[in-house]
Amino acid sequence: PAAPLKGSVYGLELLLTCAEHDIPVLHYSCPAIGGNSPSSILGTLVQTNADWLANLTLHQLKKPGAPFITGGFTVQLMDMKTTLWSYCAPETLQAYSAVADLAHWYGLPAWGLEMTCDIPQFNAQMGVEMMAQCQRAYLSKVEMVHNAGIIGAGKLCAAEAVILADEIISYTQPAMQSLSTDVDLLTENIEIIDEVGPMGEYISHEHTLAHFRDFWYPNLFERDRFDPLKEIQGESLQERLNSRARQLIETHKPAPLPVDVATEIDAIESKWYARLN
Repeated sequence: PAAPLKGSVYGLELLLTCAEHDIPVLHYSCPAIGGNSPSSILGTLVQTNADWLANLTLHQLKKPGAPFITGGFTVQLMDMKTTLWSYCAPETLQAYSAVADLAHWYGLPAWGLEMTCDIPQFNAQMGVEMMAQCQRAYLSKVEMVHNAGIIGAGKLCAAEAVILADEIISYTQPAMQSLSTDVDLLTENIEIIDEVGPMGEYISHEHTLAHFRDFWYPNLFERDRFDPLKEIQGESLQERLNSRARQLIETHKPAPLPVDVATEIDAIESKWYARLN
C-alpha cells in the first residue's frame, strides 16, 4: 500500500508483474482522513477511489482480464491530538461501509474492515472496538476482514487478541443470521406450546433436548451464576485467553485440506512459478 495519487516503484512492479503472469493481486491505497486525504469521508472516498481505479487501469492495460482480487482500499482517521491513524474511529467504520458499497457496485468482493483495536492493552476498550468492527463487517457484507488480533492501531500482534477475535466472531455469526419463519417450523412450535399449556415448563421437553445445542455457547466468555468467591479467585478473561493461546500453540494441528483441493492448489502454484521462471 501507498499514499493516494502516488504509486511506489515497488508497488507498481508487484502490480504489473502479477498482471503479466495472471497472479491474482490485492492492490490498494492507505488514506488517513485529514492526513494524506481530505478531512472528510466523502473527499477521501473520491480521492482514493480515483487512485484505486487508476491502478486497476494500469493492471488491465498490462494484461486485459488479469485477475484482481477485490475492490476498495483501507481508510483510517488521523487523530489530530496524537497523529495516530485510528483503525477504530466510528468514522472509519462508516467509511468502510461506503468502500464495501463501491466494491460491490463494481462487481468485486470488498477489501475492508480490520478486526483490531487502537489501544495496546487488554481492557474494555479492546472488546468494544473489536466487537464494533466485527458487527460492522457483517452489516456491510465485507468479504475480507483482516488483521484479527492486531492491536495498538496495527502495530502489535497478540496471540490472546487472536483468540478474543475468534470468540467475538463466533458470537456475532448467530446474531446476524436471518430468523426463519418457515411454516412447518411455526406449526411445530405452535403444537408444542399447545401441548405444554399455561405455566408449563420446556426444560424436560424432548424438543428442548433436540434443539438446545442449536444456540451459541461461549468458549471463553462466562455465563456462570454469580459466585463472589469465584469472582475473586477465578481466572480473568485475559488469563483464560492466554491459557487458550498457549494450548493452541503447543498442540494445534490444522485439519488437512481435501486431497483434490490440495492437488489443485499445488497445480496453480506450480503454474505461477513456471511463468515467473
